[in-house]
Amino acid sequence: MFNPNGRISELLENLGVLHLFKVTEGPVKAPEGAAAKDVQSQNASREEVTRTCLEAHKTLMDINPDNVARFKDVAAFLADDLKKMKPGQ
Repeated sequence: MFNPNGRISELLENLGVLHLFKVTEGPVKAPEGAAAKDVQSQNASREEVTRTCLEAHKTLMDINPDNVARFKDVAAFLADDLKKMKPGQ
């Protein structure tokens, strides 16, 4: 991660995941031979966003047990919301 601001560093530290990143300070230089690429915006469905949020919260809980207390209710809400979105359930 290049030049994270203080808020981002603090957030990652509080979530117990900062150790997963290599933090580098200084000017950002593109690797030699790298070229810019246009990226098309994707419009994710509500179900896709909910599923991704649930996976992210589960991952944070798996990485750091302290996050279980923080996110168990959120994960339960997202899982319940996802079930309601699936037809026939």
